[in-house]
Amino acid sequence: IKTIHNKGVNLDLGVLCEELKRRNELTKIGSPDFLARLEGHVLSGQNIEQHIQVVLDKARLRQIIQTAYKAIEQAESEKYEPEKILVDTQRLISEISQDHAAVIVEMPAQDSRTFPYEIMTGVAGDFAEVYSACLEPPKEFFYLSLLTILGNILADKLTIATQIHPQSRFYTLLLGESADDRKSTAISTTVDFVEQLIDRYASTEFDGFHFSPGVGSAEGLLKLFKKHSHIVLIFDEFSQFVSKAKIDTSVLLQCVNTLYENNAYSNATKQSIQEVKGVYLSVLGASTSATYQRTWNPAMTDVGFTNRLFICPAHGSRKHALPKEVAPEEVARLQGDVIKLFNIVRNSEGQRLKMVFTPEALKLYEEWYFKRPESIHGRRLDTYALRFVSLIALSDSKTDIDVDTIQKTLALINWEYEMRKLHDPIDADNAVAKMETSICRQLDKRSLTNKELKDKVHAHRSGLWCFSAAIRNLESEKEIRFSRNRWALTGKGLESLPKSLPALVKRASP
Repeated sequence: IKTIHNKGVNLDLGVLCEELKRRNELTKIGSPDFLARLEGHVLSGQNIEQHIQVVLDKARLRQIIQTAYKAIEQAESEKYEPEKILVDTQRLISEISQDHAAVIVEMPAQDSRTFPYEIMTGVAGDFAEVYSACLEPPKEFFYLSLLTILGNILADKLTIATQIHPQSRFYTLLLGESADDRKSTAISTTVDFVEQLIDRYASTEFDGFHFSPGVGSAEGLLKLFKKHSHIVLIFDEFSQFVSKAKIDTSVLLQCVNTLYENNAYSNATKQSIQEVKGVYLSVLGASTSATYQRTWNPAMTDVGFTNRLFICPAHGSRKHALPKEVAPEEVARLQGDVIKLFNIVRNSEGQRLKMVFTPEALKLYEEWYFKRPESIHGRRLDTYALRFVSLIALSDSKTDIDVDTIQKTLALINWEYEMRKLHDPIDADNAVAKMETSICRQLDKRSLTNKELKDKVHAHRSGLWCFSAAIRNLESEKEIRFSRNRWALTGKGLESLPKSLPALVKRASP
């Protein structure tokens, strides 16, 4: 940065990345995405007080840990004084709970709501890395777009060894704000990549595969299935599908809903009977978070369609005024890697490749399965886990499902659970009630400044009066509180601290 400044060049992220590339140091530091995220962690006069508070809180946490260790040491000796240890510990805990709860509860929220980037390995991860370096959409958009398309192509060729034979098909919805998050760019780029791949390789895997830019009715979709057995519906604006599905006489919702689990659908009318069998449907769409909240009605949520969607909320960043093209040799290399994955599946002697869990992986999955959340947001998470696990393993060129693959899959599914809780369509009777619910969701695991909270709940779209009324209602009912220039849920303080000492040590690390 000093070198760029001394040259008199205007500094931005693109210039900085080029300078690091020239020095062969960009890979040592990270990626352009990492540098973009780093901008939000810079100390300034505006946030210095918050950082001071974080340091103070961690010092107090270390005091609690020290006191606990002393208690353990004394318990093993003759100097054990339980009354004194209890008094000292309660005093320290009281100080934290009274003055510093808001900052303490902020730490775990960032982990649970951040996409698990460590899972993006193998061919799909490489694809996301290459294209996100040249374009502005976030990596996870590229990663999930490619997995969605590959999952549809291989839906009848790849599964896991179980009686239910889960297919690698998804209904994926990319969520982000207009323009800067570049949702449609990620989708169109991935579609172009696969179309070039189809043109380059005359492979049997692509027989019957088709992209469809939207659909207007169930009848139209069934006609498409008469020509193609594998279809990925592409929606640049997912609200288009929702508006068609809301029509009273339309059975589009029922059709798409049924084809999530099944490979056959029949629609009988007085004039005709339309029926399809052996078909494989996937959805890849984009929507803004606010539109996603507004477009649903009870008829759609009652049938559980929202739980069939795998939502991916993310934010892009402005990195390139004029994005560079991906080098042709890089594109060819990535396409060759995808074909190698098809060859792995093809080597299963004409049968579907049935991946087998290793004993350790099965034990890990069973532990998660029996402890998974029972709430409405946890529905079909196990279905998606079994659909993702084979593709994540294949992306890493594996034919069996090991512990590493299960860990990646569960990290993704646990993240999805948090996103569902945050973005689930709000069922409320008026605008203020919806705003109250939205505010509580945003403050569920972290504290926010007034401006941050307004931005998160889109206060300017609903109206500042609506936001102010919701704040007044929640504050008067002691649901939320304002402390140290930040809003937080009442009671989100000491009780959120982990009870196990190892977790407490990890939390208190600088």
